[in-house]
Amino acid sequence: MSEGVNMVRLSDLTIIYANPRLEDMLGYRPGELLGKPISIVNAPTEKSPEETANEINEAIAASGVWNGEVKNIRKDGSSFWSYTSVSVFKHPEQGTVAVAVQSDITERKLIEDALREAAELNRKIISNSPIGVAICNEDGQCIAANEAMGKIVGATTEQILEQNYNTIESWRESGLLDAAKRAVRLGEPQHHVSRLLSTFGKNVGIDCHIVPFVREGAPCLMFMITDITERKLVEEELARYRVHLEEMVQTRTGELTEAQDTLRMVHRKLLNAGEAERKHIAAELHDSAGQKLVAMSLGIRQTIMACQDSKEHQSQIQALQKVGQQCTDTIQEIRAICYGLYPPTLELAGLAGSLE
Repeated sequence: MSEGVNMVRLSDLTIIYANPRLEDMLGYRPGELLGKPISIVNAPTEKSPEETANEINEAIAASGVWNGEVKNIRKDGSSFWSYTSVSVFKHPEQGTVAVAVQSDITERKLIEDALREAAELNRKIISNSPIGVAICNEDGQCIAANEAMGKIVGATTEQILEQNYNTIESWRESGLLDAAKRAVRLGEPQHHVSRLLSTFGKNVGIDCHIVPFVREGAPCLMFMITDITERKLVEEELARYRVHLEEMVQTRTGELTEAQDTLRMVHRKLLNAGEAERKHIAAELHDSAGQKLVAMSLGIRQTIMACQDSKEHQSQIQALQKVGQQCTDTIQEIRAICYGLYPPTLELAGLAGSLE
């Protein structure tokens, strides 16, 4: 038998029977428990072992049975939890006795304690989290919320618990309601970012993660909301600044294009003016100085021819020949300068054509 069994005489709460399994559970030798008070196997809790024994005795005296969890103490002082069922009957020799059947539930209690501690830890984390957390049931009614959620939307926790997300207009307008319904329909987490005016009059930017889960067999949604109002304000300011910069760039681009057009026009005028000036200088050299030098050269040549047969003017003829040669050289130089200043190609094709 896997359960421990003992029999207690109710007149003095003395153990009159203990099976081997109970003796093994409590660490006693065979027969060692007989004659001992039942309180010896009850570990102290918030109540003393005697108080626990009397409480059980009073319950079975009133109803004849008792069921519950008892913390037992072994002979070596260690303790364990058992689930105990007690019933009463008349013994022909011992009088009224109670029979207790005990199952070791220490492992179950350890699991329960761990779960309770985990739940308490989760509760503390959620309660003290700077992220707003709210839980809504399948009908949209809020059934839990932390203080951070209240601060984000400008409300108390009690006010949030009165809300149903299906009736919140700002959720409908911002698209948050659609995200919640999508999470319910698909059974998948959703992410939503928006700016909204809460029911309580607070304009807030939110980054919301919606997680569907099952609580006590019923589908629920957990909303985890981060206040991103300051970030949204910065983003909006950056967007306005970006538009302003684009407008400035367009304006400056237009001004630069206009300046470039003006510069090209001025440059063209300067080129035209320079071309006209070169043409004028070339014409002056060719038509004025050049013609005069040609006439001078012809005059010198005629004078030389007229005096060529005269022996007494040989020195003057040689001087004139020298001057005539200088005139010829000067005429060639003027022609070269005129060609350089205003070549025939420039006159025929213009500046653009000549450059090509």
